[in-house]
Amino acid sequence: MTSPVCPGDGYLWTPGYWAYDYDISDYYWVPGDWIMAPEVGFLWTPGYWGWEGGRYRWWDGYWGPSRRFLRGINYGFGYFGVGFGGDAGMADTSSTTAR
Repeated sequence: MTSPVCPGDGYLWTPGYWAYDYDISDYYWVPGDWIMAPEVGFLWTPGYWGWEGGRYRWWDGYWGPSRRFLRGINYGFGYFGVGFGGDAGMADTSSTTAR
């Protein structure tokens, strides 16, 4: 599976993720999308599910001047879990850094 073509300079691919809906007591897929960075040079650190206090918790993603190494996942080169290969192999440099 590949991401859609980048719509232009300044956009960064934000990966999809599983979210939980308490109204239906089930998970649903939030698809990835190309998003305009809020500031030139900002990068997206994806949200993730992490174990805390005997249960899983969602940690929100965020924009910042650099990607972070969070809970054992190095987002500097992308998340290599199921469904997202990060920036690896993407030829369009606007997918890694907003211009």
